[in-house]
Amino acid sequence: MLAPRGLVEVLEAIERLSPELPWEEVAPSVLPVFERAVPPTLPPEAHDQVRLVLPPGVSVGFGVDIGPALMRVTRGLLQEWGQTADALAIRAVFNLRARAGVADPADLVRVPVEDLVVTAYQSGDGWASALLLVPDLLGRLFGQHPQLFGAPMRDLLISVPPGSDREAFGWLVEELSTLDPNGLALEAFAFSDGLLRCEPLGGEAARA
Repeated sequence: MLAPRGLVEVLEAIERLSPELPWEEVAPSVLPVFERAVPPTLPPEAHDQVRLVLPPGVSVGFGVDIGPALMRVTRGLLQEWGQTADALAIRAVFNLRARAGVADPADLVRVPVEDLVVTAYQSGDGWASALLLVPDLLGRLFGQHPQLFGAPMRDLLISVPPGSDREAFGWLVEELSTLDPNGLALEAFAFSDGLLRCEPLGGEAARA
């Protein structure tokens, strides 16, 4: 039986890595990764993944971008590399900035959804949601005006005007998340004056 094409690509990418996985080789490919809404089934050794809470108050994991997939960083790997969790986070955000710095506002898509005016961005490289960790680049891409962000998928970030119906916005984010096996379960994020603030999603946000 033939393996699915996606699985073959992942296995081939893993085979191209050095068996020792030296830090010098993987450091340029480390990225911050938000947690999935539905945790994947993992072998026991993969459960000890590195996680930190980063501004604006979100739990973040880390992965090595090997092309068709992300290889999650465990504390065992971190120890082998001789790196601290803080050093890992600094490098991951540095790499994110390098990729996001060339994001083009022309790639934004604007579409009405029910009563919402939605602006959406996908990087094509799997990191669009992580823009929430770099508000200055978020503002450069989406504009500096006040807006409300949601991240239903790792490579999908959406924005609506601040006065939008929060119930409808929460519904949209949750619906989009369910369409992706890697869908996220983040809150909403209010952007104003160059700052990002985490807020409850949906009905609770509407009453906040």
